[in-house]
Amino acid sequence: MKRILFLNPPISPEERYGELASAGAMEPPHGLTYLAAVMRAAGWEARILDAEALRMTPRGAADAVLASAPDVLACTAVTVSISRAAEVAAAVKRARPETVTIVGGVHLTSQPRETMERFPTFDLGVIGEGERALRELCMALASGGAAGDLPGVVSRGGGSLRSNPPGPYLKDLDTLPLPAWDLLPPLARTYSLPPQSVMQSPSTSLITSRGCTGRCIFCDTSVFRNVCRAHSAEYVMTMIRTLARDYGIREILFEDDNFVLFRARIERLTELLRAERTGVSWSCLARVDMMPQPETLRAMRAAGCWQMLVGIESGCQEILDIEKKGITLAQIAEAVRRARDCGMRTKGFLMVGHPTETPDTVARTIRFVNSLPLDDVSVTYFTVFPGSPMWPEASRWGTVSPDFDKMSVFHPTFIPHGFTEESLRAASRRILRSFYLRPRVVLAYLGRIRSPRQLAALVRGGVALLKHLFSLRRASSPEK
Repeated sequence: MKRILFLNPPISPEERYGELASAGAMEPPHGLTYLAAVMRAAGWEARILDAEALRMTPRGAADAVLASAPDVLACTAVTVSISRAAEVAAAVKRARPETVTIVGGVHLTSQPRETMERFPTFDLGVIGEGERALRELCMALASGGAAGDLPGVVSRGGGSLRSNPPGPYLKDLDTLPLPAWDLLPPLARTYSLPPQSVMQSPSTSLITSRGCTGRCIFCDTSVFRNVCRAHSAEYVMTMIRTLARDYGIREILFEDDNFVLFRARIERLTELLRAERTGVSWSCLARVDMMPQPETLRAMRAAGCWQMLVGIESGCQEILDIEKKGITLAQIAEAVRRARDCGMRTKGFLMVGHPTETPDTVARTIRFVNSLPLDDVSVTYFTVFPGSPMWPEASRWGTVSPDFDKMSVFHPTFIPHGFTEESLRAASRRILRSFYLRPRVVLAYLGRIRSPRQLAALVRGGVALLKHLFSLRRASSPEK
């Protein structure tokens, strides 16, 4: 037993992004690239099947798994993809019962017993940070040893489930091998960022740290919790260099929960980037209460960073307080203006359909957002995920759909009191229309075109946005 295949389940862009499918991103399955690299270093033959990126059907994905004849099928899954992962695993088990099926990821970690009971086709589960737990589990399987006592493993036996707590977190992320990007479909041709987040092409994303300091009630932090760790600047520089040299990547979005948390690392990384001159442009996420000081922002700008992405969520302080964002409207305004003053473009993440949301709070959010010098916004739906602090008390604030297959932030699955699904969609369109149909924003978009490929991506994204904004579907406004 030495062959393992990692599966990113097959879900379509429409299932993930809804009406904005043609403007969505296709990003690598970062967790699987680390896991595959770890198992390869342990002497296993590792493969990755990114069925989502390859636009496979569940049947096609199962056939591809069977053609590889792995000893172990290891599936990752978030809430929206868990049933698809189970569907593929079930088809594989029917045709090849000896294949050991393992599931991991955020959905299992948040609901280990419920998931294993609902999907009996999974033989085993791995909760929490997966690298050490999966390696130990696979080594036990290969040697014929018992898996039930291993940290972070959910196992079946005697008609019952046993869920062991995770082991300690990795202290030094630099001990991990570089992600196994070579096991993915061609990186530069298969994956890309959203059109509005690209300065150059080809593009991809990276996650270089784990954990988040935030306590937001809508986030499920069950995998990494508030234990924050990061790769060193030197390791990140190796990642950038490898992506540029071996895969032709010219643009990177750092999707760490808060890339700017590790200040010394940023300073060192900007030094390395300026010295090496890779030509790679980049952007990153930052909490507004941790926006770097101007001297650091200017150093980042000189090192190729052109955009800062910040979580705004709402323009109403009382909503931010309910959701324990730990920030103020004044901090948001100051952070955006500071980044803009240092030559950065800025993008704000918003949600609609918060607890206590009303037509008035939507209008106030519009006024606040449009008062800021933002270049872009992303509007998603407030979503109550299993494992989030909001999950057990959601009914106090509204209605949650039980359909996991729709539970991405691009589908309204939480309907706050006073709204319907259609009025919530109308509120989302209203925010987007008010922001994007302004001459300043339109002209700024035209000014950022650098290549035919970028023009094509922006046209696709623009068409998708316009179709969404002026949907012919009859929808009541949130005021009615």
